[in-house]
Amino acid sequence: MWGSMTAAGVGPTVRAPGRMTAADYVGSLENHLLPYIDQAVPPGEEIVFMHDSAPIHTARVVREWFARHPRIILLDWPDRSPDVNPIENIFGFITNDWDNNAERNPQHLQAHVEEVWRAITPVFCAICAVQCPYD
Repeated sequence: MWGSMTAAGVGPTVRAPGRMTAADYVGSLENHLLPYIDQAVPPGEEIVFMHDSAPIHTARVVREWFARHPRIILLDWPDRSPDVNPIENIFGFITNDWDNNAERNPQHLQAHVEEVWRAITPVFCAICAVQCPYD
């Protein structure tokens, strides 16, 4: 799953087609992040964007995509530091909320993620930006 968040709350979630590639990531940025930004952030306001140094995030095609969108400022990110990424705290909350006795299939997992995702409030996003209370 791919998702985004701001101080205004969570953006859309997208089910990745298996293992996400740099091209898939650019598709998510273009087709899901940009419309969310247009809705959640006033026109002309810069956005500080945070992603880690995973190879798909640092691929040439991704760097070129961000170069074409100067409104989105990439935050410099230390290597191997997912514990300081607020969205990882949200994904941790989703994982902790998972019923270990639940049926294990992609459709059920996606339904669970979307159900929990829709319930996440801007206040919870702000808390997760500091430290998720469910770690």
